[in-house]
Order: sequence, then structure tokens, then C-alpha cells
Amino acid sequence: MRGSIRATNVAASLVAVAIVATAGSAAVPSTPSAVSTAFVQGYLTADPAVCDLATPRMQQLFARLVKGTTCKAALAAARAETDAVADKDARSALRETVQATQVLIDARAKATATRRVWIAPHTRVAALVADMRAHDIEVRVGRGPSSARGTPTGVVFVDTARTTATKLVLYTESTSGTIWRLTSDPYRIGTPTRAGRGIAVHPAPPARAFPYRPPTGSSVARVGVTTTYGELGSVSFLLTLTSDNRVDAVLIGSLLTPLVAGSGAGDTTAIGERLVREWQRGDEKGLCAELHPGLRLSVPIFGEKCEVASDPSTAERVTSAGLDGWSDDGTSIVAVRIRQDNESFTLHHVVTPLASGYAVTGLFFDFDEIAALLLRPI
Repeated sequence: MRGSIRATNVAASLVAVAIVATAGSAAVPSTPSAVSTAFVQGYLTADPAVCDLATPRMQQLFARLVKGTTCKAALAAARAETDAVADKDARSALRETVQATQVLIDARAKATATRRVWIAPHTRVAALVADMRAHDIEVRVGRGPSSARGTPTGVVFVDTARTTATKLVLYTESTSGTIWRLTSDPYRIGTPTRAGRGIAVHPAPPARAFPYRPPTGSSVARVGVTTTYGELGSVSFLLTLTSDNRVDAVLIGSLLTPLVAGSGAGDTTAIGERLVREWQRGDEKGLCAELHPGLRLSVPIFGEKCEVASDPSTAERVTSAGLDGWSDDGTSIVAVRIRQDNESFTLHHVVTPLASGYAVTGLFFDFDEIAALLLRPI
């Protein structure tokens, strides 16, 4: 059971991590590709503005996952939680800088048989800063809290105007936008305090959209989006948008990009049957053989190569509501329901008809199913 269930747990972690991040608001885009890109970036940073890009059903799902009264209220609360973590990290960076510098001046005091002081007699703050840098204590010089405003995460400033032989004053800015100050004497580490308001920084990961052309007469839009996110590395999303460009369904996994055009409509029955047999046998080599040569599965989600299919299971092809007729070039979604011990989940295979037959050009979990797993009573 090491393959598929592990992948489900990783995908569930993707949902959980995304719901405790944060970002700023942006104008609501209008095209399917722009909406899809903004949705993925907002999802991965829990931007409250993402609620404006989703259908009421998706908004309700976000609210339930974060246990909020509304989608935006839930994500705003998540933002406060994430900012608290960022502030804690900033305070820790200040303390660690003081601690490392105390070790430095203690060695200097022992070598000269004198008391600990931040600034040695007949020297200035610049000498202390140079000594800190020489011992791999990364700091910059500044004057007042504003020195840290708008600076990269983790950068610590030494206040040249307020630091003395007996007082070291440091600043750093958290990604929450809070500027923290720490004043310490040579023997004790002080308590960090808020020194001002800087610039909140919650960068969205770069993302690229790949629109599909739904069959003629379809009122929905389908878009694939690829991005890079934390330890999961390369992650892809398949989104279905309503006629008013609101995201109503999300799949999470790996997608071949740029998209390979299908050779036209065809019958996926045979490849569907093969996929079911491969899952039943635990045939990872068989699954690998079905993948398009250019498709690289996310290792954190699916394991090395095709490890996700390495355990025998009960499997059957199922119908996924709303995913029929994925693209007018014949690309379709083949859903396989997999059961292992007491766990079950659905894997969605993006199947594209080629001149030589068919190839799996994507492998995905369903956001709704992952959310139901997280919301299930323990």
C-alpha cells in the first residue's frame, strides 16, 4: 500500500498547506486562462480574492475546509495565522543573531581579559558589523526601523545610531509586514517588540495556463495550469470553468505541457480496460508504458517513476460527473476508482488520442474528493 495511499496523503497535504498561506488581493481577471492562473496562484496562497473566481459551491468548500463563516472570512483568518508564523520566524532570526554575536564578543573578551561589550574600546559600530560578517553572521547596517522596510525575508539590520558598547539594537521585517526590534545587552537576549509597519509580502508562485478547446456547444471552459510549489515541486491543475468564467471543478496532479494535440475523437474503452488491469495487478511498469514519453509525474505526489501503481488493488472504471467531452481534439478523462484495504480514491487519467494510438498525458486527484477526506470525522 506504499504507493497510491501515500500519494493521496501528499495531495491532501497540498490542500491543507494551501489553506494556511496568504496573499494580497488583485483585480478579477476575465478570460478563462487568466481566471485559471489567478485561481491557482490564489489557491496556493489562500488569497481571499480567490473567492471571487470560484462558484458558490467552491466558495462553500473553501469555507468548510478553513472552518470559516464565508470563503473570504475563512481565508482572512488563515492569513492571520500564517502571519503569526512569519512573525515568530522573524523574532527567532533576531534572537539567533544576538546569540551568535554574544559568542563572538565572549571569545573576544576572553582573549583580551576584559568584560563583554558589543563595541570594543576606540572602535565604532562598523567594526562590530565587519566582525559579525567575518564570522558568517549576516547583517546590514541601518538607522531606525525604516531601514528594514521592504527588505527580503530574514535580513537583519544593526542600528548604527542606537547601538552602543552595552546595547545592540537589531531590526528585521516579517513577511506579515511587521518590523520587529530586538534590544539586548552583552549578557542577555532581550524581548522582540514591534517597531513599525513595513510591507507585507506574499508572493504568488509563477504559473502558466494551457487552455483546452471543449467540444462545440459546450458552455464550459477547460484549462490546464502548471506551477511550482514548495516541496511538491512541479504541480499541475485541471480546471473546469462555468460560462461566466468561475472555477467549479479542480483536479490536482501532473500534466504534460505544452499540450499535445489529439488526433480526433476515438474510443477509450481499450485503454480504460488496460489501465484498470494495471491498477489491479499493481503493475507500475505497465502504467509507465501508458504514459506519454514527455509526461513527468510529480515525485512527492506519485512516487518515483510510476510507484503510485505499485500495489495490487481493487479497481474499476467509473464516470466522473462534468468531465465528459474534455476537449474537441478527442482528449478525454478516464477515471479509475481504486480501493486498497480501508481506503479508496479516484485517479483521473488524461487520455489523448495519437496517430499511434493513445497516451496518458496527465494523472490527477480530485480536489472535492481530497476535501471530503479532510472533512471526514475521525
